[in-house]
Amino acid sequence: MLNHIIGLSFYHDGKPIFLYPPLIMAILWIAYNIWRVQEISDELKSTYPQCTTSNPRRYWIFFGSMAIMCLTHYPLERFFSRVFDRIVSYEKFPRGSSQRESKIAMLGERAFRFINYTGRTPVLYYILLSSNFLDLLLGGNVERPLYFHAYPCQPLPEYLDDFYVFKISFHLYELGNTLVYGRERADFLEYALHHLMTWALIHFSYAMNYIPIGAAIMLIHDVTDIPVTTIKLIADINITSKYAELVVIIAMFTSWLYLRLWFFPCKIIYRMVEECYHLTVPGMNYSVLNMMLAFLCGLVCLHIFWFSLMIKAALRMTSKVPETRNQVMFKYLSNRID
Repeated sequence: MLNHIIGLSFYHDGKPIFLYPPLIMAILWIAYNIWRVQEISDELKSTYPQCTTSNPRRYWIFFGSMAIMCLTHYPLERFFSRVFDRIVSYEKFPRGSSQRESKIAMLGERAFRFINYTGRTPVLYYILLSSNFLDLLLGGNVERPLYFHAYPCQPLPEYLDDFYVFKISFHLYELGNTLVYGRERADFLEYALHHLMTWALIHFSYAMNYIPIGAAIMLIHDVTDIPVTTIKLIADINITSKYAELVVIIAMFTSWLYLRLWFFPCKIIYRMVEECYHLTVPGMNYSVLNMMLAFLCGLVCLHIFWFSLMIKAALRMTSKVPETRNQVMFKYLSNRID
């Protein structure tokens, strides 16, 4: 059942040609803007030194998180791979076959991701509960979140800055790990591009003190990643019932509709426009803000595109039409949704 929703390939004749231009453009864009944003960030700190002081724990958190990832990543993946080796069907993936080894390794990676998402998402949510920018519709206590109130001196809840540093470290580790050890992956270019853009956005929002809105965006993406990762995890495990699979699928579609397709553009982006464009925000560099707004709008378009592929894959699954090349492609994209 789930195998009809995951596993799509961007590749034509084994060569993902069309991914090279966006990857090269992303690298050049990020390299240019790292220099540009850092210069603007330094100017911001000199203008508002009272509220832009660097986190005194940032190096401990950054390098500590990096060290923990290096020490636990692969041992945990190997542990989960051994567990799944006892669960995955021998009929579907014969013992000793390369397909089984590949599938077991992939499930180990997915289990590691699942633990990461389910561990860090409640922590971020708990931190945001004491803020003035967790929307009532997300279980917060404010009807109109203030993402840029008193910018760049927005009041932040305790530990949010620490969490942000952890996220920068985590995504930089994932990017480096992909570039060093993931070059043999079939989806290497997509994976590298995803980690590069994610790290860059978190870094830019941290450097420019867009932390409140950045944290809200992190939360809705991490929440929706949990059912997607769960689907990837249980797709080839025969111990799950069709009803359990159906519940996870419904959770995935519901969370995407509510959080990524409605809440993200209609509440977060719209609120950003209200705060920053209907009124002029002192100290705001609008060239950087315009860049971030353009990227967020592009992200909405990607969400719509990915969701349409998920819908098409689900419709093809229910129609029971024999698999075609297009169906295989739809599978692969849903497997890369983050």
